[in-house]
Amino acid sequence: MNFRLSIVAVFVLASCASNPSAQRGVASKGAPLMNDPYISLEDSTNADTKAFVVRQNERSTKRLETDARYKTFAEQARAIVTAEDRIPMPRVRGKKIRNFWQDKTHKRGILRETTFAEYQKPRPKWDLILDIDALNAAEGKSWVYQGASCLEPDNDVCLIELSDGGRDESVHREFRVSSRTWITDGFNLPAAKSNVTWIDKDTLFVGTDFGPGSTTTSGYPRQARVWKRGTPLADSKIVFEGSNDDVSVYAWRSFRPEAQLMFILQGLNFFEAKVFLFDGTKTTQLPFPTTADFQGDFQGQLIAKLREDWKTPSKTYNAGAVISIPVASVAKSDALSKIEVLWEPDASSAFSEMSRSKSFITISLLRDVKGELRRVSRVGGKWATTKVTLPKDGTIGLVDTNDYDDHVFLTYESFGVPTSLYYTSNAKAQAMKVVKRLPAKYDASGIVVEQFRSTSADGTQIPYFVVHKAGMKLDGSNPTLLYAYGGFESSETPFYSGVIGKLWLENGGVYALANIRGGGEYGPRWHRAALKENRQRAYDDFASVARDLQTRGITSPRRLGIQGGSNGGLLVGVAFTQNPELYRAVVCESALLDMIRYTAMPPGASWIGEYGDPADPKMAAIIAKYSPYQNVRPGAQYPEVFFHISTADDRVQPGHTRKMMARLEEMGHPALMYENTEGGHGGAADLEERVKKISLEHVYLFQKLVD
Repeated sequence: MNFRLSIVAVFVLASCASNPSAQRGVASKGAPLMNDPYISLEDSTNADTKAFVVRQNERSTKRLETDARYKTFAEQARAIVTAEDRIPMPRVRGKKIRNFWQDKTHKRGILRETTFAEYQKPRPKWDLILDIDALNAAEGKSWVYQGASCLEPDNDVCLIELSDGGRDESVHREFRVSSRTWITDGFNLPAAKSNVTWIDKDTLFVGTDFGPGSTTTSGYPRQARVWKRGTPLADSKIVFEGSNDDVSVYAWRSFRPEAQLMFILQGLNFFEAKVFLFDGTKTTQLPFPTTADFQGDFQGQLIAKLREDWKTPSKTYNAGAVISIPVASVAKSDALSKIEVLWEPDASSAFSEMSRSKSFITISLLRDVKGELRRVSRVGGKWATTKVTLPKDGTIGLVDTNDYDDHVFLTYESFGVPTSLYYTSNAKAQAMKVVKRLPAKYDASGIVVEQFRSTSADGTQIPYFVVHKAGMKLDGSNPTLLYAYGGFESSETPFYSGVIGKLWLENGGVYALANIRGGGEYGPRWHRAALKENRQRAYDDFASVARDLQTRGITSPRRLGIQGGSNGGLLVGVAFTQNPELYRAVVCESALLDMIRYTAMPPGASWIGEYGDPADPKMAAIIAKYSPYQNVRPGAQYPEVFFHISTADDRVQPGHTRKMMARLEEMGHPALMYENTEGGHGGAADLEERVKKISLEHVYLFQKLVD
């Protein structure tokens, strides 16, 4: 899923390897059985599946790659995504800045570092740490870099995470930065859906697949173990064990300079968790509601965002508020009387994210889906908040901070303004300086951005953005691409895209971004409104935006295309099966489509908190009404869909899409499918694969909406 990576979501964004029992047509625990003639397409190793994929790829590429526009789009996209003048996003690691970089020369990328002073120069000099392409050549592998966890505060020893072809399932290898060498007899884990964090230089918290009983129904670690250097992984000591029906268990150490606390999180479901302080021997549960989203510790305070209203003996705290409780009060009977509020939302605002520096916290907010920034610190034993000045009407993204100093990097961008990287190390500064700017990638001089609201089926006003050239005719003739996500409390905000600008807007296309319920644009209430039995509201919201675009004369069914990936792929799958008359083109990427069997394909069970459990007869009846795979009908007039997936996607099983494609074909409905062999959930393992994905999709959109 494309949702924010928080502490709670760390284990959710792990792998979902194929389920052998599901491929035999036997439902896993909680998954209802059904007569599914295409269930074998869930098995990527099946010879018939491979032949099916080859046939679909040949048919799609024959049509799309032979279009004269494909070459032009590929050249334009390649120039943008491989440009040397992209901002090298910084990662603060001790006294150095690190960056992972891909370009034409470094297909799979390099990890590199430089000093703070050098980084702020227009063309900094970088020191190479690790070359993934060279590693692949040496080992005959197809490794994709997935990140590095380094031991604070010197960040010299790191656990490098690598996956085969871009899967979520990864290996972890210990690496020493100062010598640029692998520690061959160090902490090295085989490929699995693992979570691994440092305790000290000779000790790790580790959760992985230790065999039967060590993982949950969702396929994630259910044990937190302590692994000592020089001992076998199998001998690591279990310090906490959750239940089989939990989502996952995850342990970590906070490397704050004032106190290095240890925590264990027991994920009960996607949106509920128990969080414990761990002293090395015993655990003490934090007194937050299980629905709260724990944000970490800061100067003796434990911080959480509330997803629901919380009624305590003395006061009720509103959903969406960010609150704190002193660490020292956790085990005391009066802990709830010590609650403080860092920030509280109103009807038009929502908390987006926060990051901690040595002496202050930076909080990114949304107000009517536009970014604002606050700096929060402890003054006289209380929280003090300062507004930080940044440009309006765009999105603020927190890039990186460090617990041991006050360096803060963040970005600002909007639909028409290229991304700028801002920096400060001053705890009292009310403004930040620009240290990097992305050069314009398309001509935005005549670009207009408007924000409208549609009326959904239940009367709720749904905001959405429209981006277009000035002078747009309101006669329904404008090719328009509508995008939304609508799930997991993930917010869709204004962004700068050179690809959309160059390939779509410059050619007269209109881009629309809908902020439907299920997302987090207005906080937890906006998300909860479309959960489980209320899921249809998200789909009604999306349809209302499509109709509003047409009522305003911006576009028409002949010129309207829609796009979505993952949960957004489910969204557009529902859209074209429920309201096919509204759309001409559908780009459906890495999608959930068989919602009756989604829990049978790991880690689908971890998403029950979002969609509900199809094993529950009440929920099964609700899900069956919208699940795209079950709602394809013969004789319906569906728009031709273009599906894009990856064989290596072990987060949303590619079988969802293959089965949907087969069912559409069976009933005589036109559709295209392209399956990349690598790339994981994002569909592309490197920049060139991304170029191909962009080019295929844009040729398809032009064929359907422009021609």
